[in-house]
Amino acid sequence: HTLYDPEALLAANKGSSTTSYSAFVKILSRMGKPTDPVAPPDIKELPEMPSDKTFVDDDEHLVPTLESLGYPALPDPNPCQFRGGETKALDRLSMHLKRKKWVAKFEKPKTSPNALDPATTVLSPYLKFGCLSPRRFYAG
Repeated sequence: HTLYDPEALLAANKGSSTTSYSAFVKILSRMGKPTDPVAPPDIKELPEMPSDKTFVDDDEHLVPTLESLGYPALPDPNPCQFRGGETKALDRLSMHLKRKKWVAKFEKPKTSPNALDPATTVLSPYLKFGCLSPRRFYAG
């Protein structure tokens, strides 16, 4: 969940944490480039799912609907414009990295709390929830 192994960072600083950003940057400069992200597993190498565990064929074990729990249905079943998952995170990252001038001149976005469209990359939730690894992000 980080670019560098925290234990290696501590060891590079003689067992203690840094107390300033400049000290942190100095240690990073001595450590070199972070390791590349781990390649995704080859689907052929994954064990097969046992056939008796693949499907749930009864209603008892399915995720309940809002209506079955006594709540009204949502007017739009997909109200979130930002779908989760690694594929969506990589698509979003790729979309922003194609904007070479924007990346080169990047500055903190001037956001508006009532904007309908985000002024940011919206990559933070993908990083926070593990859909996009910091190493994959760094490798671009």
